[in-house]
Parts: sequence; structure tokens; C-alpha cells
Amino acid sequence: MSIPLFDANTRRFAHHLVDLLFDHVERVDERPVVDWAAADELRRLVSLDQEPRTDGPPLEQVTGISRYLYQRVNGIEELEAMHEPQLDIFCFRHRGGDALNGAIRERLIRGGMARITTTVLAGRRMRRVTMINPRTTRAHIGRLLDEVLRLGR
Repeated sequence: MSIPLFDANTRRFAHHLVDLLFDHVERVDERPVVDWAAADELRRLVSLDQEPRTDGPPLEQVTGISRYLYQRVNGIEELEAMHEPQLDIFCFRHRGGDALNGAIRERLIRGGMARITTTVLAGRRMRRVTMINPRTTRAHIGRLLDEVLRLGR
């Protein structure tokens, strides 16, 4: 049985608080870089009055979501997986070339979708994703890949 943690007014306030918090996150070219998994979890807690989700040890969670990202990338013709992740780091690239990969990264950051770094492996630029938040879900990965594909068109 769930014990209510918030009344309706507090829930409304908390939803507004999430939006206000984005004013204090890291910014790139005046746009916030948002940890969507953390924001979604906060909204879920406030909406459902539940305790934080625990799906196993955090390292296992982020390793599992990195492997899920790898599987998804392998199934998308426009993308190329550079290695199979062993822990929480995974590198992949759009097959459109180095310039396109750099542009996609910049647009992801400026749009607030994700904070992804780049690296060069075998002389080619690619995105380097490091899963840090154990609350990142498959839905977050789906949104990321949808946006990468959209920006790559």
C-alpha cells in the first residue's frame, strides 16, 4: 500500500518546481542540458507518491541500458556500433560521416536532449555515451535514437 507523500497542491507545485530547476542546469549556448531520466523520475515520484525505483544495483542497471542501446543501434541501418559495451560506456556513429556526427552532437546538446561527448576511434568521429543515471530507461534510449535519426536526415 502506498502512503500519500504529497497532496494535490503540493504535486502541482512540485511539477512547476521541476520546470524551474531547468533554469539552473548546465547550459550550452543558452539552452539547458537536462537529465531527462532524473526529471522523469521526479515527476513519477510526485505523481504516484511512490518510493524511488530500485531495479537492482546501479552498475548493473547502467550496464544493462548500455547493452540495450548497443542492441538498438545494431538494428538501425543508418547507425554503426563501434564496440560491444562492457560496462556503462558505448560509442556509436551515424554513417553519414564525421561532419554530420559533430553536427548531430551539437544539436542534441543545444536542444537539451542529451549531454553526449565525442571521441575519435580508428580516425572516425563518433558519439560516446556514458550511462550514469541508473533511472535511465529504454524509453529514454528510444527518444535519444529517434532524435539522432531525425537530426541525421
